[in-house]
Amino acid sequence: MQLRNRGVFLSDGVLFFKLEVTNDSPVAYEVDFARCYQRDRRQSKRTSRLEKEITPLQTNVQPGLGVKELSGAIPIVFAFEKFTISDSKYFMIELFEKNGDRHMSLKIKGTDILKARPLLLAR
Repeated sequence: MQLRNRGVFLSDGVLFFKLEVTNDSPVAYEVDFARCYQRDRRQSKRTSRLEKEITPLQTNVQPGLGVKELSGAIPIVFAFEKFTISDSKYFMIELFEKNGDRHMSLKIKGTDILKARPLLLAR
C-alpha cells in the first residue's frame, strides 16, 4: 500500500490535493474514512501536541471506496479552503481501512502548499 502526493493546485481560493493510492498486496484495501489535520512538528516533554482538524469542502473518498488487490493506482482528490502552514507545523492526511489495521498517512509541508500550481478550468 502506498499513498503519494501528485500535486497541489489552487483555483478561486480553493486548494486541491491530488493523491494517488496503490495496492501491491493480494488483499483489497477498502477505505473507511479520511482524516485531515495540522499538527505541530515537534513536541516538548510534558507538553501537549496541538492538532487542528481541517474539514475538506469536498472529496471523492466515500466509505466503501476500494483499491483492488494488485491493481494500478486510483486518484483521490481533496478540496479545502485555501490555508497556509508555518514552518513549525505540517499538514497530515490519513486514510483508514474498514475492518482492518492498515492505515496510510501523508505529511505535507507548508512549503509544498505555497508551491501550489494554478488550476485552469475549461469554461
